[in-house]
Amino acid sequence: MKHFNELKQKQEEIPKVIQEYVKKLDKKIDRIIEQVKDREIPKTNNLVELFFKVTFPGKIKRIYRTYEGALNKIKLDDLKWIEKNVIGYHQKKINQLNFLQ
Repeated sequence: MKHFNELKQKQEEIPKVIQEYVKKLDKKIDRIIEQVKDREIPKTNNLVELFFKVTFPGKIKRIYRTYEGALNKIKLDDLKWIEKNVIGYHQKKINQLNFLQ
């Protein structure tokens, strides 16, 4: 919690993308660190991952271990959202107009 509070105080010094995530995290930080406070909550969810087979391969896990990798993942997710919601929406409208002609 100490490090998170320091990060919040230095928000002007960090990139805009990270600032947005700090703001989102600030709203949910109590729920997120609940596992640290409550010893009954398991440290990992390996049983659930094994049951649903949702673990990522090592290659993908390593991407998130560096600042550059995490930042690239955030940018890629943003581009995918834009492609799906903005470009897809306009493409659908163009197709509808072409159909009407």
